[in-house]
Amino acid sequence: MKVFRCLLPFLQFATVFSIYAEEVGKLDWHQKYIGTPVTVVSVFALEQSNLLISTDRNVLALVDQTTSDIIWRHQLDEEILYLKAQGSKCFTISIDQSSQYRLRSWTVDTGLNAMDKHYTKSSDSININIVNNRLYLMESKILTVIDVTSGEILYKVPLTFEPSLITFGNEKVYLVGNPTNQLTVMVIDSKIGIDAFAQYVGNIVKSYSYNDIINDIELVPLAINEENYIVWSDSKEWHYIKLGDVSNPVLSLSNLLSSELKPSFASRSIKAISTETIGSHFLAISASNDYSLLQFSATGSVDLIHKFASTEANSNQSFHLTELNDGRKVLTYATRAKASIVSEVLHLEPKFFLQSHNFPFNFGNSGDVNKVFGHVNVPKKDVKVIVVTRDGSFHLLKGTKRVWTREESLSHISKHLILELPSSQGSSSEVDEIGLEKDGKNGILSRYVTRVQKHIGLLLNLGDYFTNSPKKNSNLNAVVDKYGFKKLIIFATSTGKLIAMDTLSGKILWQEFMPNVSITQLLLTRDVRVVSPPLVVAIGLDQAKTHIIRFNGLIGPKNGPDTSTHILQKRVDTVFLTNAVNHVSHELVIALVFTDSKKLELYPKSSESSSAFALVKDSINFYITNGSGANRIDGFHVNDEIDVGLYEITSTWSFILPPGEVIASISQTDTTNIASIGRVLGTRSVLYKYLNPNLLAIATLKETESSSTVYVYLFDSLSGTIHSRTIHHGAGSAVGGIKDIHIKACENFVVYTFWNHGKAKVDPSVDTEIVKFVDSKHYEISILEMYESVIPDVRFASTNFSSYEAEKPSYLAQSYVLQHGVSALGVTTTQSGITSREIVLGLKHGQMLGVNRHQLNPRRPIHPPTALEKEELLEQYRPVIVSNPRDMASYFLPVLGITTIDSQPTNLESTSILLGYGLDIYQVRRTPSKPFDMLSEDFSYCQLITSIVVLSIGVQTAKYYATKKLLREAWS
Repeated sequence: MKVFRCLLPFLQFATVFSIYAEEVGKLDWHQKYIGTPVTVVSVFALEQSNLLISTDRNVLALVDQTTSDIIWRHQLDEEILYLKAQGSKCFTISIDQSSQYRLRSWTVDTGLNAMDKHYTKSSDSININIVNNRLYLMESKILTVIDVTSGEILYKVPLTFEPSLITFGNEKVYLVGNPTNQLTVMVIDSKIGIDAFAQYVGNIVKSYSYNDIINDIELVPLAINEENYIVWSDSKEWHYIKLGDVSNPVLSLSNLLSSELKPSFASRSIKAISTETIGSHFLAISASNDYSLLQFSATGSVDLIHKFASTEANSNQSFHLTELNDGRKVLTYATRAKASIVSEVLHLEPKFFLQSHNFPFNFGNSGDVNKVFGHVNVPKKDVKVIVVTRDGSFHLLKGTKRVWTREESLSHISKHLILELPSSQGSSSEVDEIGLEKDGKNGILSRYVTRVQKHIGLLLNLGDYFTNSPKKNSNLNAVVDKYGFKKLIIFATSTGKLIAMDTLSGKILWQEFMPNVSITQLLLTRDVRVVSPPLVVAIGLDQAKTHIIRFNGLIGPKNGPDTSTHILQKRVDTVFLTNAVNHVSHELVIALVFTDSKKLELYPKSSESSSAFALVKDSINFYITNGSGANRIDGFHVNDEIDVGLYEITSTWSFILPPGEVIASISQTDTTNIASIGRVLGTRSVLYKYLNPNLLAIATLKETESSSTVYVYLFDSLSGTIHSRTIHHGAGSAVGGIKDIHIKACENFVVYTFWNHGKAKVDPSVDTEIVKFVDSKHYEISILEMYESVIPDVRFASTNFSSYEAEKPSYLAQSYVLQHGVSALGVTTTQSGITSREIVLGLKHGQMLGVNRHQLNPRRPIHPPTALEKEELLEQYRPVIVSNPRDMASYFLPVLGITTIDSQPTNLESTSILLGYGLDIYQVRRTPSKPFDMLSEDFSYCQLITSIVVLSIGVQTAKYYATKKLLREAWS
């Protein structure tokens, strides 16, 4: 006992360990991504060979080939159609939002934009090549030649046909097409001459045609000793012509094959290795999809160079040809062979040799090979293979070793789900006393041994508990931490992958690839319990089928005891969780809705689910909409059961938008974690909040050539009642469409953003003398607050809320000017709802801005606030929301492409976890009302320990003298 008293001060010191305000940022994380590569170019930058990449997320990036770190990146507003590197510059071609071609030049080392030019677009059919600092832009029947160093148009050539191929040689440009079974060749002198008007011109040297050529054939360009050829195949044999003169006849290429090759190769289809880097090699493809490399030699023969490794059935094969500055050409090939990736690197010129490797690979996590690129390390002249897999990630392989992997599937997140982890007393991975009954081991000895083992394990991890840093291999690593910061995020990607991450570190805990399945929803059917793991159901669509994947959220769908897959031979229209609980498995029952047949099916489809659903069926009402871009919402009610787990549904209401109006954004209100049902005013009176869990906030857009209008509906999804309709004339999106319109409903308020076009986009039918406008162009954020009455202390007559009988709410509204465009909206939430909420804006330029609710209060007075208004923390109204750097949730970090913002409470009321993702993923802790339940940075531990020690000594001293006094008094 005396030993325990001596250790008491130090134990108390350990238990008051907490986080500090300055630790925000140290435990948060940001993961930068670029997307799945579309083009990869080896460049010599920053004194080494690196990777210049354009991706499907419109990102241009330079990636370090040794570490996979992003050196620089730019996310463009439009798709990158073409990427070319020349020396210290690289060039991109895209089509901007005004439908013009956009040529940009970038400095490879720094990523700085050196040039930006726009050109008129006249056709959707384009072919792009950059050769010798000239951009050849082929549009339908017009060839435009541009100097890429200055952006100046050199000349335009009108054509009589639409070429399908453009190739170069001997300072000539060859345009080849096959209109109406007539192979046509146009030869243009690529030299630049100056005519009498001092303008650049391109001289058409000649144009000629060959009749009776099969249409829709693939033309393969070849170049041998500075002579250009075109090769193609029909159903019988191979053909070729030498470009440059109409007198050159169509010849049989099959006759140039040796007698050993001709029987097996003449009927195969042929394909170009590359239409940009042209040489003497081409591919032959067999009916079984086997590839061979052949060479058309100057001696007039066709030789078999290499047969590529065979692939598995339904697997992809990919080729990439790289031409180096010294004239060397390297062909890279990759495919799947059982549980490994077969890569072959062929050095074509000047001397052929082959490097072949077999790399063991887990295709269950990444999917099949989708694309391959060869990366040549220029100083060392070695070749690495870049393999892009079906999940969107890509891997750098060197020989039989994986150098690194970039998990770019996380740049395609479509859905997410945040799970609470089990506590240390009840983890599904542990065998506890309750679980012993299932195994028949319910004896006293078994229970005693289990209890002792648990206590020994906890004792061994006692030090880790006090420092809040469990060992990597400890069971405590799978449980929640003291402050509730540690959770599990499950991401579903549009590429068909499920990935679980830890919110503390951002590390991937498990991953699983679902081939050919697009995951549309993640549902939590059972949260974590003492002996049961959390169960997650993923809904995926595959052409005409619906996949329902059920799994343990802690370990994923791979080989888990709770994993099951159910496939429906039809596509589901809507899926939602019901409040019916299956009392056998303790899961929430899922409803699958099929609108064509007007049926609702339960999952799991069992008698237990039907019994549970029958108890709540009469209260089940739901709505169906196709979301953004749709023009209607339909409400439904569930009828009687017609079979086990199968019900009929009937339509109860329909909300159809006026012609030309479409849904831009939709949000179901969140009425959880609310601390107060009213707002206390400075006069001590109360405005009672209108809290309707069925409220739906809908932002719609009606756009014409001359006008743009945003409508905001507040809608009861149970009764189909429209509570209000707000009109914003001249509002819409800065670039057209619904991109800039976002809405979020929470508690008793709705916040939404849009672009204000000013009077230029006001509908002409609106009388501007009656309806006043501020003629300015800017982004706006508006807020609607709903109360039972705007008169203080006045409430609805009925004390029981019903969507069918409730009165309509009263509103307070206000609008503010934003300095930045918004790409996403979110609202923070805490455990009890005491902390003031914060509106979090995902900004287009890659930041997350937190705006406190007090700044958006619609009751902010125009005049300086009175003493009573100051008690409510009301500030004087100012029309502009100023972006204070301290309010940036992402600090200085560029979080690009934010599309979704979510918030989860922690065990600290002051703190919520904020998650934002789009191209990047960012997780941060937010304290909108400051860290009132945290120890301050300057907290004096020495003073605390000194006080405890002094008090302990004082108590023991007083006790000693008190005992001595009592003893003396007892003897006297």
